[in-house]
Amino acid sequence: MNVNSIVIVGRLAKEPEMRYSTAGKASCKMTVAVDKPWHKDGEPSADFFEVRTFGKQAETSAQNLVKGQEVGIQGRMESRTYEAQDGTRKKVWELVGLHVDFGSKPRNQGQSQAQHQESGGGDGDDWPEEDPY
Repeated sequence: MNVNSIVIVGRLAKEPEMRYSTAGKASCKMTVAVDKPWHKDGEPSADFFEVRTFGKQAETSAQNLVKGQEVGIQGRMESRTYEAQDGTRKKVWELVGLHVDFGSKPRNQGQSQAQHQESGGGDGDDWPEEDPY
């Protein structure tokens, strides 16, 4: 039996990044911080997950989520390799978000949705052009 399913609940560590591929397909990249249940040396710590969503889910996430907001993500882990700008090959693991639940927003939400930046794809960074699925 093969199962690739993951569920995380945490807070957005930074504003979602929205992009469109050259074919016009939406992609949203998010970083979700999930608190660890234990504290090293009495200090809280977290794991940080890179999450990608595509299509309508990407557009809805980018328009409605803000840094610090609680979010639940259900999806699958995916690894991929890419060539970095310095010519080296890199391997990354990302959570491909299939379902996103929006939780409570931070209390001091002083940022507007207009601060979400959109930029075109194909600029040579590590984002894939299209959803591989």
